[in-house]
Amino acid sequence: MKSKLLLVLISGMMLFALTPATAQTCSAPNDNQNTSYSGNRWYAYFYRNEDFTSYHGRATYGSGTYGNFDEDFQGSNVNYDPDWDLISNTFNCSLPTETFSVRLRQTRNFTAGTYDFTVGADDGVRLYVDGNLIIDEWQTQVYATFTMPYYMSAGNHTLVIEYYESNGENRLRYNCAPAACVATGTTTATGTNNVWRAYFYDGKNFETFRGSSTAGVAASPLINTNFGGDLVTISGITCPILSETFSVRYRLNKTFAAGTYLFTIGGDDGHRLSLDGGATWLISNWHDQGFGTSAVVRTFAVNTTVNMVLEYYENHQGNQVFFDVATTLPVSLVKFEGRLTNNESTLNWQVTPESTEDYFEVERSTDGRQYNKIGTVSSTQAVAAVNGNRQYNFRDPNPVAGNGFYRLKIIDKSGPAKYSSIININTQSTSKAKIYPTIIDQNKLLFIQSDRSATDAEVSIRNISGQPVLIKKLGTMTRGQIATLPLQDAALSKGTYMVLVLAGGAVMHRQLITVP
Repeated sequence: MKSKLLLVLISGMMLFALTPATAQTCSAPNDNQNTSYSGNRWYAYFYRNEDFTSYHGRATYGSGTYGNFDEDFQGSNVNYDPDWDLISNTFNCSLPTETFSVRLRQTRNFTAGTYDFTVGADDGVRLYVDGNLIIDEWQTQVYATFTMPYYMSAGNHTLVIEYYESNGENRLRYNCAPAACVATGTTTATGTNNVWRAYFYDGKNFETFRGSSTAGVAASPLINTNFGGDLVTISGITCPILSETFSVRYRLNKTFAAGTYLFTIGGDDGHRLSLDGGATWLISNWHDQGFGTSAVVRTFAVNTTVNMVLEYYENHQGNQVFFDVATTLPVSLVKFEGRLTNNESTLNWQVTPESTEDYFEVERSTDGRQYNKIGTVSSTQAVAAVNGNRQYNFRDPNPVAGNGFYRLKIIDKSGPAKYSSIININTQSTSKAKIYPTIIDQNKLLFIQSDRSATDAEVSIRNISGQPVLIKKLGTMTRGQIATLPLQDAALSKGTYMVLVLAGGAVMHRQLITVP
């Protein structure tokens, strides 16, 4: 009889253990959730929702020199009780391992050097070092690992890991070790004879130097590359990197004969061009975006040598950078640009009032080499621009899928035909919104532009801890509409913030901004 009772008791315990996790209500401990573990472990603060709300309790993770760990929270869809395998927890009850989030904090001393920081997650994960977001993979996903080499100066540094679990499997891993590959050498030498020196970095803001290569050829400084495609290895440098969340700085000294030139750059994502070594920017589009091009005219009265710097960063998805300078540019053409609007390629250009153009032939190419005429614009179609120039536009209702290249053949009444520079429009851009500027100036204004109509639009600004500091309802936004967000009254101290643009509760776009 006793054996039967024991069997019934054991069976009941097993049934309880296998019962799916259900929501529990218990009091939350009074923990200071901003406290970091000082040393080789982590304080892990658990929340009952995916957005760091409804605090549940704290656990302690990590072992070894750097506090590495690999945690599956005792399985999917179970009641997690860290008493089973951890120490120093403040849980008052177990936590269901579905739709929860964790923020981990550590402060430790590093010897100066470059370290490989690796995080793995199912689902979203972010890693901050001293407030700088160095890994940002905040999306629902099957388990994947992400590594970022990062230079640490000697002394104490604060690390923060953020993680959320949506449903299904869950896992969070962290590993830190001295970098397996370290690139050395100069990063300031400039190219010559139309061949750029290209310096590659892991991270979107030139965080960790990974090696150098060249771009352009003696006949032309043209740059037009997608680095081999999305999520591929960029080789040919000391430490190969993934074509995701990286940056490149191109340098070239070039002498221009007296004359007028059209400088054109493009990128997906951020890109900017300087003619004075990076002191000022002739063109600056330093934000996440689908591919597009911008052009500026510069006139040199005498032969002039300039120190060109082209900077580029890639965030996620498509990547491409473009540079061209037109040496055959007619003096009359002062602007030529193109954008994708309502699934059509829209071209705009301007000429000076004294120009003597007869008409323009618009040419298109799928490879940037072989061009075909797709339309003609007569000089009689010009309209007056506010700056006194004459303005033209042309719509291509059937652009090519992917990258399309455009140029103008300019037929002048008083001279031979000449060509404009080339612009590139990508019809497969995935950008849904633009947020700018990324460095907040003294005007304290933030602009949000949607590339599609959206209802119930909202902007949320969060600090590095993920806490909202400003939420603004925008209501209904039409395609291309720009909303202005004054920040004068927002509690934004110096630092880095995440801006989220949402529509109907779904994230359309996210962008880091800096308050200097």
